[in-house]
Amino acid sequence: MTAWAVEQESRSGAYRFSMRMTRVLHHSVGEHQEMLLFENELFGRVLMLDGVVQTTERDEFFYHEMLVHVPCFAHGRVERALIIGGGDGGALEELLKHESLRQVTMVEIDQGVVDFSKEHLRSICGAAFEDPRLELVIADGAAWVAETEQRFDLIIVDSTDPSESGPSAVLFTEAFYRNCAGILDEGGLLVSQNSLPFSEPQALVGPFARIRAAFGAATCYRVPVPSYIGGEMTLVLAAKDGALPSPADEGLEARVAAAGIECLYYTPAVHRGAFALPPYVTRLLG
Repeated sequence: MTAWAVEQESRSGAYRFSMRMTRVLHHSVGEHQEMLLFENELFGRVLMLDGVVQTTERDEFFYHEMLVHVPCFAHGRVERALIIGGGDGGALEELLKHESLRQVTMVEIDQGVVDFSKEHLRSICGAAFEDPRLELVIADGAAWVAETEQRFDLIIVDSTDPSESGPSAVLFTEAFYRNCAGILDEGGLLVSQNSLPFSEPQALVGPFARIRAAFGAATCYRVPVPSYIGGEMTLVLAAKDGALPSPADEGLEARVAAAGIECLYYTPAVHRGAFALPPYVTRLLG
């Protein structure tokens, strides 16, 4: 009998997204979340947390490249970065490709996810967790940001989806965003995943308003992720003191060319086009 992993759209419960499990590699219920890893003919290894697809071997590059390279190239020279969450290591692996990066701190609430990724998802994280530029902190991200005296050029919030409860809920509050703004250096940027505007519009509307209130200005850009229920994801970009970088920046191509980073999705043209928002999204932003 064929086994299927099912993710249900959480707002209305109106539809489900299923993947055939050709082999279950791991299933556990830990202190913070339920983890399921299985193989699928199309997507390769698939990681689900609490019944929601987080990443797959086949399409992780869509999300991780756009999460990391858009703010990095928009900034121009990221030397110190902070990742909140991101235990699968995909964002970290992309970030470490930037030669300007001197140090990256990752604050992940669940050591088990990191250990799990190092054992089962090397095709996504590579050797990122062994890089000497990494400082790995196992802690609550919101509490850590509120207490740290460190300063950063870039903060990446790579969490599970916005929700009213669960371990990531505190990462979508105005207090958290204000604390993030307080530890950014001049010209610093924050990027946060804000779910799927078609199927989960409230996951964009509330957090976007809070980011805009905390930073003074914010904008969105889009990335399609085939394995995510709803298809098209929004990422929110905010800048210290509201000084948002322009997608029309004439130096973008030169910076990307000089970096020499090989991508499967990201290009300067894709970077610019991602900020062209359709009306159904701009109406959500208010």
